[in-house]
Amino acid sequence: MKGFGYIQSNGDHTFIKHGDQSKVTALIVYVDDIIITGDDTEEIKCLGQNLAREFHTKSLGRLKYFLEIEYILDLLQEIEKLQCKPAGTPIDPNLSLGEGKGSDQVGKSSYQWLIGRLIYLNHTRPDITFVVNLLRNQSIEIYTDVDYVGSIIDRRLTSGYRTSICGNLVPWRSKKQQVAARSSAEAEFRTLAQEICAGLWIQGLLDVI
Repeated sequence: MKGFGYIQSNGDHTFIKHGDQSKVTALIVYVDDIIITGDDTEEIKCLGQNLAREFHTKSLGRLKYFLEIEYILDLLQEIEKLQCKPAGTPIDPNLSLGEGKGSDQVGKSSYQWLIGRLIYLNHTRPDITFVVNLLRNQSIEIYTDVDYVGSIIDRRLTSGYRTSICGNLVPWRSKKQQVAARSSAEAEFRTLAQEICAGLWIQGLLDVI
């Protein structure tokens, strides 16, 4: 490529460029797959011919998708929404998201699976970032338990919790509390209050991400 006047980027070695500020031709390389783009049509044509002389190449025409990835179409087909009609506002702006009731409830595993797929898609679709972050915040689950007067020595309780996001375990802990509770209700509420604070912190972190 250097013989053809191309320069490899120091920031990303898979990005190779030719030209100046007036006209640019660029290559993006992934193993044996190459994207050729730019505004210099003559140089693009010349580069294709030079590569064909040096290597066995096959031109696939204008780029439709890269590395044979049709992620969105595959996802729509899996959830049987391939024939759905697009909508500028697919949900009522005044709707408050929360747990559904009765027939409105969605299977937990299906919801978590779909949110996971959308989080992956979110990396190349910034237009869905807000919606995906809003929906995945509905997937935070916290379980707590406490052993009231578990120790016969100091009468202090041992509490534990586990937190999951979209079914993935994140913070978890089990420890003896610093104070003795006067009732099982106090023990439960004390533990619950601590984990609510932890859950709010996680939700705030997801909002930033």
